[in-house]
Amino acid sequence: MTNRQTQWMLSNISSITCIPKTSNNAGSGPWHSSLHPDQGNVKLVVVVVVVIIVVVRVIVGVVVVVVVVVKVVLVVIVIVRVVVVAAAAVVVVVVVVVVV
Repeated sequence: MTNRQTQWMLSNISSITCIPKTSNNAGSGPWHSSLHPDQGNVKLVVVVVVVIIVVVRVIVGVVVVVVVVVKVVLVVIVIVRVVVVAAAAVVVVVVVVVVV
């Protein structure tokens, strides 16, 4: 297949139609595709590539959400540790004041 054929197929991929098979149409099955024989493969490849891109974007989105959740959990852990240390310091101060 030449580069010109490939460009033609890619530029016409959105206008691909199937028409009912008549005695004037060549092809097998109840439908005759207006696709060039190789253009069906190009359309399939385009669909597969689009599906792969969508799947990769979904996976990346899930990974980003997981990273954000982990960061939030880590921040909460740090806040809890600070509160616990502050509470312990208050207890120590109260005990020292009461004892002295």
